Amino acid sequence: MSNAKSILVTGANKGIGYGIARSLLTQSPPGSTVYLTSRDPTRGEKAASSLIQRPEGNESHTTIGEEVGGTGGTKLVYHQLDTEDLESIDKMMEYVKKQQGGKLDVLINNASVALDPPGSMGAGKKNVPGLEEAEKMININYYGTLNMWKAFLPLIPPQGRVVNVSSVACHLKNFSSPSLVSEITSPSLDIPKLTALVESYLTLLRAGIDPSTHGWPNNCYSVTKAAVTALTAILAREHPDKLINSCCPGWVDTDMGSKASGAGKRPPKSIDEGARIPVRLAVGDAQNVSGAFWENKSISDKGYGMVSVW
Repeated sequence: MSNAKSILVTGANKGIGYGIARSLLTQSPPGSTVYLTSRDPTRGEKAASSLIQRPEGNESHTTIGEEVGGTGGTKLVYHQLDTEDLESIDKMMEYVKKQQGGKLDVLINNASVALDPPGSMGAGKKNVPGLEEAEKMININYYGTLNMWKAFLPLIPPQGRVVNVSSVACHLKNFSSPSLVSEITSPSLDIPKLTALVESYLTLLRAGIDPSTHGWPNNCYSVTKAAVTALTAILAREHPDKLINSCCPGWVDTDMGSKASGAGKRPPKSIDEGARIPVRLAVGDAQNVSGAFWENKSISDKGYGMVSVW
């Protein structure tokens, strides 16, 4: 019986998403299909082509969609996907449904943006995000993840997996309000309540109020990643037949990772090293854990992750 998996990675034309897709080509069970997706089709097709042409790995069995075909190994398929666009998400879902006989084994929600000022994630740093930037981050990071889940839930089988790429920025120590922490970690939290919390953050911004004076983190990126991590716990509680986890890939040498320091310091991890935890949770030994946040002991650590109290 084949153990081949169908796996979809969002935001995979560069950075950690690209590293995840590249790692999956050699670490997925033989016969698997990896869907590399991106908002920009030109960049996405270029990324997919570069993976096929790699001199190392399993390139003889990686093909873009149905252009070349292929038997055995792992097949690479590119498809355009904008997680901020419900119509685009629905088109992607229908495509996978048709290609995979109504099933998607693994969904990796990686697409994300960080539009806070560079270096705004450090302790004691305070940067009130602009409303437009905050709305963009929440739309992609939180609602994009939520809407991908809603669309693909009917396709994910029992024991199927969902990996939500979060961040160390989600840590609850970034909240100064004990009541907010209590709400976001409550076992009774559900999606409507979580969404209401996220919208309350935007309500403060729209009123010209600095949300950090009401206990929120100093930057919006942290808010979105805390929401994604809380969403993961909710989904795992509501769907115990699936393995649903979130993780921090660490401080990775990407465009986003370089912005985090604000001092021009180069992040210590390659994209392949940053892909280790997400890929483990997608196709490796997840220890039958669901609803957890995984990370290494430090953001520079190049290990394969462990369950952490976020």
